[in-house]
Amino acid sequence: MDQPNKIKMTWGTWLFESQWPEFEENKEKLKELVYEDAKTLKRDIDSDVAVNHKSNLIEPQLNFFIKYQTDQRLLPLMEYLDYQIRSVYTSLCDAHSNRDWPNDVSVYFRDSWYHITKDRGYHDVHMHGNSSFCGIFYLDIGESNLENKNGINRFFTPYMPSTDQDDHGYSWWPSETISIVPENGKLVLFPGYLLHNATPYEGKTDRLVLAFNCQIKNKGDVGMTINNLFSRLPLTT
Repeated sequence: MDQPNKIKMTWGTWLFESQWPEFEENKEKLKELVYEDAKTLKRDIDSDVAVNHKSNLIEPQLNFFIKYQTDQRLLPLMEYLDYQIRSVYTSLCDAHSNRDWPNDVSVYFRDSWYHITKDRGYHDVHMHGNSSFCGIFYLDIGESNLENKNGINRFFTPYMPSTDQDDHGYSWWPSETISIVPENGKLVLFPGYLLHNATPYEGKTDRLVLAFNCQIKNKGDVGMTINNLFSRLPLTT
């Protein structure tokens, strides 16, 4: 008879957090770029994506990185994002893949945008399809804080167990939500299948985040991408 120590946990998921070391020297340039672009928009949610899931925020077309791919204010952040995404991809495959996987890859930024969230703004629960890697970068958290759940990002379990309330068989189950501590200069990476939201924000100053969806492609299979600029960085494992 198998013993409990033979139990194997499977199908886990992941989140990654990192602090950009060069944030302080680049933050004002990035904020300037965001606000410059916002002045060109025809309406608050210019992307016209999931409009009913968003309130009191500004969102451009979903091509922000492509639009400003040669802007010197954006390049340092893009180098950092590209390196971190490929590093996480390599680490995940090294640790968990049971099949051959390509290691000479490029990051294809499929969508990219920003949110300028105003007082009482929020983004309801959603996920990102057709993207293996997604990210949120905190440019200015404003008055967001974890204690009051003010303007924070929450992630929800990808598994939905269903049973009677008096069934304690899921007592081992971890928390159904994970809340991210909002910090300026923080990058959060996550798989596109994870449901998440941005809770209502209350504050006199704007909450600014950059966000993106991306895929990992064979180098050369780039399409609409900026990888020719950012895939020269070596990976270390």
